[in-house]
Amino acid sequence: RLTAHSRAHRLTAQFCMWDQYKLLSELGPGQLANLARLNAALVVRDALQLGSLKVVDFGSPLSAKSLFFWRLFMQHLLAACSTTTQ
Repeated sequence: RLTAHSRAHRLTAQFCMWDQYKLLSELGPGQLANLARLNAALVVRDALQLGSLKVVDFGSPLSAKSLFFWRLFMQHLLAACSTTTQ
């Protein structure tokens, strides 16, 4: 809710996510799954813009944990979008 009303909170959330993207290789599977769900929920609710993913270099090889995280994120994002359009 804070990010819906304040640009400063939206930028803070974006910077926090950027920091988390850098630490993906250090997180456990449960933490990765929770972070993927949180990111997808924030994007679906328009609390975080898709432009926040611009710092991720999808062109370079991803580690196994990063690939797991981004796959889960996309699955949750697409699942949430498909349920909201029906």
